[in-house]
Amino acid sequence: MTFLFWLLIILAVIVALLVFLTLVPPRVEVTYREEQLGVILRLRPLRITLRSADAQKRAAKKEKKERKQQQKLGKQKKPSKAAKAPKERTVPLSQIALKAVEFYRGRQGIPVDTLHLDVLIGGDDPASAAILFGVSQSALGMIWPVLEQNLEVKDRRIRTRLDFMVEKTTLHYAYVVAPIPLFRVLRTLIQTLKWLVPERNRIKKERESSHIRKD
Repeated sequence: MTFLFWLLIILAVIVALLVFLTLVPPRVEVTYREEQLGVILRLRPLRITLRSADAQKRAAKKEKKERKQQQKLGKQKKPSKAAKAPKERTVPLSQIALKAVEFYRGRQGIPVDTLHLDVLIGGDDPASAAILFGVSQSALGMIWPVLEQNLEVKDRRIRTRLDFMVEKTTLHYAYVVAPIPLFRVLRTLIQTLKWLVPERNRIKKERESSHIRKD
């Protein structure tokens, strides 16, 4: 009776959690400003920082300081041992990742709540920068239809600004908020596994047959 009672409680908690994640899906918030990247996972009312821009700045400063100290002391790092060659995989991770993205995108596209991009057009030559600014405006008109085929964006804003004080063209600011639907993630995992198993067996058989032919 006690075991059954706790089992029912655990099942009730799991069901409640699944319902909560379905009604209020977690969201990933990515911010890029001044070459610093920040990533936050929002799950109401929780806010989990996965990558902090401030921490990234502190790490960069610390690394720069340590590098200067090593240069002053004249220390040289000992040559590291040659790394072992990684084992050859049956299916490359890049191919698995691309397939997972394809399954996650589906027919409607990857859901994105907010997509804001600010690009600064600059350069040493003002004339070239002005020409590049005009070309970028035309390029955005051609690129955006391709993005619309793969993304389902609710709030979008892409701006280009000409600044002759900037030495080169840079991505000045980016802000992306994307939900993570629970059932879409589960469906993607199932579809990827269903594709991966036969694909792995197929590649393995092809390699075995090629080895037999060589012998």
